[in-house]
Amino acid sequence: MEQSSDKPITEKRKGFYRPKIRINWKKVRLAVLGLIFVAAISGASSYLTIAVLKSQGDLANKTTQVSNYTISSDTDLVNIVNKISKSVVNISTRTVTYGWFGRQSVSEGAGTGIIISSDGYILTNNHVVSDSDSITVTISSDDELTATVVKTDSSKDLALIKVSTETQLTAVKIGDSDSVKVGETVIAVGNVMGRYTDSVTKGIISGLGRPIVASGSTLYGDLEELEDLIQTDAAINSGNSGGPLVNMKGEVIGINTAIDGTAQNIGFAVPINQASELIGSIK
Repeated sequence: MEQSSDKPITEKRKGFYRPKIRINWKKVRLAVLGLIFVAAISGASSYLTIAVLKSQGDLANKTTQVSNYTISSDTDLVNIVNKISKSVVNISTRTVTYGWFGRQSVSEGAGTGIIISSDGYILTNNHVVSDSDSITVTISSDDELTATVVKTDSSKDLALIKVSTETQLTAVKIGDSDSVKVGETVIAVGNVMGRYTDSVTKGIISGLGRPIVASGSTLYGDLEELEDLIQTDAAINSGNSGGPLVNMKGEVIGINTAIDGTAQNIGFAVPINQASELIGSIK
């Protein structure tokens, strides 16, 4: 009677022993199932890899689209600046005062203005031109023109002046300051420090309806209360006064008028709708 044994059967041949092949079907089945499992895992891994790569590809496309949008936005900004600069003027003022024993003193000032009609009407701040004996306006062609004050509104720190010229000037596009929203991108253009003409700064609308008490332009520093101003973080410096605050449509929505000297990048502009009476007076 044969005895079963778990040891492999061997065959002796020329001094070498080798195990005979013995198939264990249970192990074979387990091995096959293992291969199937590994194949399934491998397939799932490949699918996930493809999905990730596709997702990265989509992200790259989105990034490119964002980049293209940024480039387009910058291009729009440059176009707006080029267009608005044709309507921004530099204002130089000269004031003569007399002291003790008739001693004469001459002071000069600088500011900015915007052309609101092709025949030479210009809007600026009242404090830029008030009490001046002479006003000189330099337009984009570098021509210097003499200006006269037509009408002022000191309660809003606005003034309307006029130059005589045979050349048709380029007027700004007036916007609607009532539709302005906090967070909107804006630019300010002006004759900074009376030296850096057509200086451009960019920022956002930081707040609306701001009241301030600003120093006046008189010898004794009278105080002026201004209401319902637009606050912006676009850098505004001396010489920016009277210049435009412009939205991304190229529309003037405010006239830059003051800064908070105790802080950084807190500037204020008179909403353009407050100038409607002055603008309407030339029609």
